[in-house]
Amino acid sequence: MVHPTERESQFPILSLSKSYILQITFDDLRADSRSLYFQVEHCNADCSPSRLPTMDYLEGYTEDRISDMKPSENTRIPYTHYRFNFPNDNTQLKKAGNYLLKVYENANPSELLFTQRFYVVEDLATIDAELVPSSQSNKRLRNQKLNLAINTNFEIANPRFSLQIHALKNQRTDNFQILREPSQISSQKITYHLPQKLDFEGNNEFRTVDLRSVRNVSSQVRELNRDSSISAILEADRNISKENYIWKPD
Repeated sequence: MVHPTERESQFPILSLSKSYILQITFDDLRADSRSLYFQVEHCNADCSPSRLPTMDYLEGYTEDRISDMKPSENTRIPYTHYRFNFPNDNTQLKKAGNYLLKVYENANPSELLFTQRFYVVEDLATIDAELVPSSQSNKRLRNQKLNLAINTNFEIANPRFSLQIHALKNQRTDNFQILREPSQISSQKITYHLPQKLDFEGNNEFRTVDLRSVRNVSSQVRELNRDSSISAILEADRNISKENYIWKPD
């Protein structure tokens, strides 16, 4: 998990003007103690690596070792729990933008374990946002449309080329939408009220699966396998995308 400290449900965002810290936690099912390191990389708007020199966005170590680890106790499947915070005393960021966190073994980035995107913001503008029904008549009952207005205290030269708006639904990065063309531009306000842009399907709730017990097969579970590890095979759900909305609280 990667999230601001004490705010587990929030998006991984840091601010240059506020003392936010990200907490990164994960489990290694190999269970023994490993020599793990991490580094951060500055990225372009599309999350590809930028050509910005490390010294331009990073102050301190270019990589850091993860020293906070704890083995599991009395668990069926042994694991090692790792935890670290970023930024920390060894590494600080000094430029806003998109970043990629990399965790790897033995101080060797080619032995990569996982990556995670996070974002650093600089408070230069405010955003007014509103959710309205879709402007497309055939989608009005099942879609939600997002309208945006960016307010700045300065003029942005040629915002059609210098601005990109990335809109993420429910913190998902697999279906985000990009806006490059404003609907209206004034000296200190840029508006995005485009009829067929930022129009998202409402969808339904997440599917229900009860895995509180691994001794008995429960709701939506076809079978449980209890070998060296535990795995659950789920029942196939019917398609409910066209049905009425149903709220199922946790």
